[in-house]
Amino acid sequence: MSQEIYAVVYQMGKVASTSLVATLAKLPDVTAVQSHFLGLDALRDVLSTVVSSDLDDYFHNHQFGQLVANIKVTHRINRIMDGKSDARLLMVSLTRDPVDWFRSSLVQDMQAYAPQLLAHAARHALPGDSEDDLIRAALTDLLDGFGAILTRRGGIDAHFTKRKQGLGEGFEGSPLQDQPALQHLFRVMLRPYRWLEDHFERATGVMLSDFDQQGFVFTKTTPRADYIVLRYEDIDDAFIPALAALGLQISPPLERENTSQNKLFAKAARDAFESEAARALSGIASQSHYARRFNY
Repeated sequence: MSQEIYAVVYQMGKVASTSLVATLAKLPDVTAVQSHFLGLDALRDVLSTVVSSDLDDYFHNHQFGQLVANIKVTHRINRIMDGKSDARLLMVSLTRDPVDWFRSSLVQDMQAYAPQLLAHAARHALPGDSEDDLIRAALTDLLDGFGAILTRRGGIDAHFTKRKQGLGEGFEGSPLQDQPALQHLFRVMLRPYRWLEDHFERATGVMLSDFDQQGFVFTKTTPRADYIVLRYEDIDDAFIPALAALGLQISPPLERENTSQNKLFAKAARDAFESEAARALSGIASQSHYARRFNY
């Protein structure tokens, strides 16, 4: 029997992780799971969020289930990395165009966001004859507001620097002031830009700067683990060859699951993300270290 492989697709969500897990699960001797947060520090952070009274029921239930599952994943990884399991770890992570990722993430959790977006539209008397119109108008207005905040802060990288220096998040005087739900949405929008540093590298202890790089496929092999980082946009062309380099043979095509085009207010979101406000936000995003590193 071949050595068991414990494959963890560790990523920020909305990067085809469900499809990759389904694809990996077809391989013999492979157990495949996905995770959005790993390691004791991240588990503590999520526990603090899960018990907070500021978290609504939708996200509480979602994150509570993930917390329990990821405790088990972290335990399994720890046993492998400490040499207490015969299995080998395969960890896969992915990047994605940050503005398109934000659109997809919004649509995924629109059930929770829609009431806040409709409230924003009402609060600012935004035009619209239907809920779809109002959601589109609210998202467009917020994208414009997000871009204005980041411009005042000097860009995305400068925003993170100022936040680390204790200089706040720039909400004062903006439509996000005294609006915790919309402030949360702003933070969600920023998730891709620091995810690899704050989650992947923090949990694994391996730095992307130490990986071998071919194009935008990053790989690293250690005595007990193999790591692959690639772009969501390159999955079809790059994922199967990256696995083949590790001796894992999968016949194309990849499994496809969990598409978002038919989800709640998906068209309204797509329309908002084709607006001038979204194009301006994409311009701001393109100047970030993350976008330059992965050619977004």
